[in-house]
Amino acid sequence: MFKANELLENTDFIDDSLFAGQNSLSYNTKEEDGGNIYDVLPTLKGTRYDKKLEIIKGELLLNSQNMSEIEVAKSLGIKVNPYEIVDGVLLSSNTNLALMDSSGTLTLPETVEVIGEGAFADLEGLKTIIIPGTVKEISSNAFRNNKDLENVIMEDGITIIGKCAFMDCRELKNVDFPDTLTSIGDLCFYYCTSLQKVELPDNLTQISTYAFCRLFQLIICKIA
Repeated sequence: MFKANELLENTDFIDDSLFAGQNSLSYNTKEEDGGNIYDVLPTLKGTRYDKKLEIIKGELLLNSQNMSEIEVAKSLGIKVNPYEIVDGVLLSSNTNLALMDSSGTLTLPETVEVIGEGAFADLEGLKTIIIPGTVKEISSNAFRNNKDLENVIMEDGITIIGKCAFMDCRELKNVDFPDTLTSIGDLCFYYCTSLQKVELPDNLTQISTYAFCRLFQLIICKIA
């Protein structure tokens, strides 16, 4: 109803420019002083979900780590953010694979700036992780002992991969390093025994101790 009224009053209203949360409301790059999500969805106030919903780019999004709530939202076609993100850091949570598709592929949201320590460690089922360029750092042990991980795709923006970040990912076959990468930590790919070839970017200035140790047939070359 809110969007319909805005379109009637302002034909220049851009649907996917609408952002609304507990303390903010903006659209067409203009912020409404004192506005919030209840101006868009007045019936939401006082419900069990009113602190968990926000609108991003015109779409309703549920922020929840409760698997029952996640399943209900998905069945209703409501987008879900199951991640616990504090000051841009994605923390370890049992819902970090909740949005993985049937092929085992997971694309992280662009609200993540740092993949926190152990965020995806010791998990099963994840085969491909796509990390957006908003992420600047992959912390220590982030994917350690991830039993099924085969492909890691990093977009430009990532600069640091921490200590033991992919240690013991024994099914890992492919890693796409971004041009922005400058540092790879100690033991980062230790015992990634399926990894046979990596292409390192020109901006890489630090490869720490044993970063690629126990890789029996690894070929290392520079990205052309």
